[in-house]
Amino acid sequence: MTVVSKKPPTSAPVTAPSPKRTKETQTDGAWIDANGIGLPYPLSNGSLTPVRPAYPSSETVAVFVNGILFSADQHFKSLQEVADATGFPVIGLHNATSSLFEDLIETVRQKLGYATKDPSVRALTEYLTTGLETKKEMVLIAHSQGALVISLALQNVVDAMRKKGMTDTQIESRLKAVRVETYGGVARGFPNGPHYRHFVNRQDALPKLIGPGATTLGLWISKARQLGIDQFEPGIRNDSRVTQIDLGVPTAASGEYLPSHGLELYLGFRAKNKE
Repeated sequence: MTVVSKKPPTSAPVTAPSPKRTKETQTDGAWIDANGIGLPYPLSNGSLTPVRPAYPSSETVAVFVNGILFSADQHFKSLQEVADATGFPVIGLHNATSSLFEDLIETVRQKLGYATKDPSVRALTEYLTTGLETKKEMVLIAHSQGALVISLALQNVVDAMRKKGMTDTQIESRLKAVRVETYGGVARGFPNGPHYRHFVNRQDALPKLIGPGATTLGLWISKARQLGIDQFEPGIRNDSRVTQIDLGVPTAASGEYLPSHGLELYLGFRAKNKE
């Protein structure tokens, strides 16, 4: 990873133009960059312009995948926050939202491993496949359900490599080019190889129940689902860290269901704890 100086920017970050209004149903698997919301998969992501952080710590471009009840417009507006909190230039891959009920159904399908061809999963699979072929270093960042999109895409890549005759050792070595960060992630099954960093608010029920911070019940649920997906086990052949922190339960904003699970809460902590 190329590390650059953390000197203050010479000028204020450029504010990206407002994205054109697009129906949410048309944005599943869409790439989002500094110019707004692009076209859905399989749009080539080679010409995307990342949103740059005010104080960069790396030149490696990160892909941010959102969670449930998060529109494409919200995704676009969040890219600057993600970039500033992490120090990475950021582009977005959108996991479209429909309603709380439909998003939860999709999450269950993904937990069971039945959503490997969803548009967002397919787009990220293509991105990873292309990047690994060119030996490109990649950073993937996810909030909530977005961790499932990353998990499924990585498993797609692993399955494709196995079909080509690669051994697990060779696959793990190839995947070391990938770094994954999740905030309140609801996925626990990940292939070995990438470097994983999972942030879990102890007051956040979702990652504590079915994610990397799972309790005894959550571990049972995790092992009972996601059939065919390599099991994520901290410290076992997996370069991974689970950071459990007390972020509390902030006052819920209007329409917010789980304030202890909010992206901004996690980004606030991440911004104060840059690596």
